[in-house]
Amino acid sequence: MNHHRYILICLLAGAWVAGLAQDKFHRPIYHTGQPVPALQPIRKTWKDPGQVRALPQFQPATLFWQNDYQILSAQYDKTSLFIEAKDQLSGKRNRPDAKDALQLLSAVGLQVPFSEIATEADDLGWRHTHFQQMYAGYPVYGGEVIIHQSNQGMVRILGQVKRAKSAAGAATFLGPKLNAEAAIKQGFQDVGRYTEVLDQLPEIPGLPKVERQTANLVVWMEGEQPKLAWHLQIVPNWYGSWDYFIDANTGEVLESHTNRCTLNHELNHSGNHSHYAAPEGDPLDGATKGTGKDLAGVTREVNGYQENGTFYMVDASRPMFSTIGTDTEQPEGVIWTFNAQNSNPNKNFNAVTVTSATNTWSDAKAVSAHYNGSVAYEYFRQTFGRNSINGLGGNIVSFINVVDDDNSQMDNAFWNNTAMFYGNGKDAFKPLAQGLDVAGHEMSHGVIQNSAGLDYVNESGAMNESFADVFGVLIDRDDWTIGEDVVLTSVFKSGALRNMQDPHNGGSKLGDNGWQPAHYSERYTGSQDNGGVHINSGIPNFAFYKIASKIGKETAEQIYYRALTKYLTRSSNFVDLRNAVLASATDIQGSNSASIAIINTAFDEVGIGSTGGSEKPTDVGENTGEEYVVIVSNEDGNLYLATTAGEIISDALSDNPPLSRPSMTDDGTVLVYVSQDNIMRYISFDWQQGQYGSDVLDDQVPWRNVVISKDGNRLAALTKEEDNLIYVYDFNLQQFPAFELTNPTYTEGISTGDVLRADAMEFDFTGEYLVYDCESQLKNANGADVTYWDIGFLHVFDVASNQFAEGSIQKLFAGLPPNTSVGNPTFSKNSPYIIAFELIDESNAEPTIYLLGGNLETGQVDTILENNTLSYPNFSTADDRLLVNTDVTELFIFTRTDLYQVPLASDKISLGGNPSEFLQNAQWGYWFATGSRVLTKIVKELAPSYALKAYPNPVTDRVLVSLELEKSAEVNYQLFNLYGQQIATWRELESPGKVQRSLQLPELAAGTYVLRVNVNGQQGIVKLTRF
Repeated sequence: MNHHRYILICLLAGAWVAGLAQDKFHRPIYHTGQPVPALQPIRKTWKDPGQVRALPQFQPATLFWQNDYQILSAQYDKTSLFIEAKDQLSGKRNRPDAKDALQLLSAVGLQVPFSEIATEADDLGWRHTHFQQMYAGYPVYGGEVIIHQSNQGMVRILGQVKRAKSAAGAATFLGPKLNAEAAIKQGFQDVGRYTEVLDQLPEIPGLPKVERQTANLVVWMEGEQPKLAWHLQIVPNWYGSWDYFIDANTGEVLESHTNRCTLNHELNHSGNHSHYAAPEGDPLDGATKGTGKDLAGVTREVNGYQENGTFYMVDASRPMFSTIGTDTEQPEGVIWTFNAQNSNPNKNFNAVTVTSATNTWSDAKAVSAHYNGSVAYEYFRQTFGRNSINGLGGNIVSFINVVDDDNSQMDNAFWNNTAMFYGNGKDAFKPLAQGLDVAGHEMSHGVIQNSAGLDYVNESGAMNESFADVFGVLIDRDDWTIGEDVVLTSVFKSGALRNMQDPHNGGSKLGDNGWQPAHYSERYTGSQDNGGVHINSGIPNFAFYKIASKIGKETAEQIYYRALTKYLTRSSNFVDLRNAVLASATDIQGSNSASIAIINTAFDEVGIGSTGGSEKPTDVGENTGEEYVVIVSNEDGNLYLATTAGEIISDALSDNPPLSRPSMTDDGTVLVYVSQDNIMRYISFDWQQGQYGSDVLDDQVPWRNVVISKDGNRLAALTKEEDNLIYVYDFNLQQFPAFELTNPTYTEGISTGDVLRADAMEFDFTGEYLVYDCESQLKNANGADVTYWDIGFLHVFDVASNQFAEGSIQKLFAGLPPNTSVGNPTFSKNSPYIIAFELIDESNAEPTIYLLGGNLETGQVDTILENNTLSYPNFSTADDRLLVNTDVTELFIFTRTDLYQVPLASDKISLGGNPSEFLQNAQWGYWFATGSRVLTKIVKELAPSYALKAYPNPVTDRVLVSLELEKSAEVNYQLFNLYGQQIATWRELESPGKVQRSLQLPELAAGTYVLRVNVNGQQGIVKLTRF
């Protein structure tokens, strides 16, 4: 202990001087470790503690009127968010504004601003409110949540919340250095490397004019730091638009991808551009019904339009029909089929409306395309009440006889965000207009585009493809395959392009024609095919098959359509899909439906798990050592040792009275405190020998409070100077960084005021988190300064990497009523999710003080009692009672402060009996036991058989990680600095055998870093040096 004292004194002196000269340690407000759910009180009948001397009977009060939600589920896995809660005041108040439910995000440690963008209601009584994540006043691309509120008080929040690994520099968001025009120019120049850029888009009959470029400033949150970026949507040619993200300060292209939705991903285009003038024609009149044989030889009904004896393939008979058009205006609300006459949309496109001299149509490809369009339209109209592909009665336009850029036959079909383009096939396909599921697939891209708008890249792009396949097999619902009517079996041996029932589709590996992964462990992780959108769609496809084959296509299609149109956002991933499908099934069939279990099983079987969230905490075994209580005497102010029966059994443990409440290790061997002369001190106990001794920890810095972690490895301290800093010292690292306290908020432009100072503190079981109370200041509606106290959780250490954490903060309550404060938090001795704390209601002239208990796992809060002074609660070793301060009065005159013991119910958060006197003239009781026990789950060290190595070391811009795997496994590589901040992360599916993974490192300052490698539930650590 004296050795520790010497080290600490030296470090404190250096840290104190350095702290005055350097910037404070900066951390993002986002929480990346084990989440501590926000406390969401549940209204109930308050329990009566009975008549107790000096403890008045509790009178019910209206508390927590901003937090009337019971959290049923709260999960977040760094991007995907799912929260389900119940409004406890449903039926007693109108449905609250959706913004009120944003406070629930604190249940998963999220405290980020949002801006409301849209609200809609549906026929099931739900209101869906879309919120855009904001950062520094700009929208975060892909950061979007939807709050769903039912008439019965159910609340769901689904979506994507983006978080960067570290904060950006202050100059990043002062405004773009690159203007929109320059960004657009750069985007067109860059896209020219991948596809032809036309000087002008030729007009195409039947298609509206297309805006060739848009530019919007967004925050790009996919890299190491948030970046201000231009989000461009540019249209280089008629093959479709491209998304570009260009750093608005440096001009770097951050990401780009095409939005062209093809049936098969192996088609490439090249060629030169030319110009085209659209042909003119007379307006049409007179709807007709005719017939014609399609490519399969089946006679189909063909709805057309007749004018002057000529029949045009323009269906104006559907409920969406608006107008047939004029000389200068196109028809609206029609199904319209064109013959491209073996031309390409980007060069000399020679498309004309398909016509016939009679009402019997002879062009089989045109009949097939037109029929496909009508079937797709009627499917979405009759099944879901959808008014055409765009939901607004927009035209359904198809082009047949489309060729490739080099005038060869196009071996594909595609949707370019406005119309269907069918090739006649070449090496792998027959004329693609023959496939009803092909048409259903491509047209469904339009539905997806006009609903969730799933980004056509990575998992969201694979979901885009999967939903198109889902509706493709539902439109052509006689099997589970895509393209079975158009593939050539010489290429696709199975006879289908894709098979939802068997994603491997006759293949054995990636690269085999038609093969797709059937499980998440088989997914493609490369960059080709927009991150594998046509490949990885097999995983959610297989899940859909497993669901629909059991509950029926009729039920499954309703669930999936609702998931797409109500719950998903453009950056949604596979986990979001699972959550959305479950939520939709619950909406339609109820939470007890058999479909729920079927859906869960299906997603489990393909490896799409539910959102990670936090592990459900479990109790630790009770400390079975001898029990004692440390108290502070109100007579001389000194520390004494007492039995659990309230009998003093020691002389004063020190002749230096404490300034603040003492703190002890879990085994009772070390007690730390700050004495009234602002010196940090400790008392050590040798329980076997029955001896104790005291000494100084530090007298170089004036302190006002100190606490010690339960394992004795860490201290947290506050200086005499009242500021918003907590200093944390680790005895192993011998470092003492300062953590700045902030009050993050949920609404853009709104803050909850500045933190003035912290006071009470206590480490959790792991030694990673510190619960604290702090005083903050804000301005009220009249502009006056108002101070209040609240409780926060500060992430100070990462045990797994043995480094300091990034200092994320989350609050116990998202909001407190006016004139209300909470403070003096303390953890249960055996249940890491149970706390006791105090609430002060200053609504009246005389403040009212309540002692409350809270369950961080369930969100329950209960009132234990009303006190007449601050309680400073502390749990017994069995968690069956609390020690509290209480003031004793005689004839309404204060006489002394005593310690009382308050029995607890089995839930540990409510009163279990009548409080009784523990010890007179005493306060700040601390109950402990002298045994040893395991408090935290130990991370298993990576076995030597993995042969983990990393070189070169020192590193420069890359590091090669080598390890041995017996079988394929997902490996997570994480790089941390010595403050515990995550610098970079890589997740790779590694093959069995010797793995040599080359990791591109971000720009690193000179220093020491930690590479953490996680595989099969084990963890290896390699220290890296950068000179």
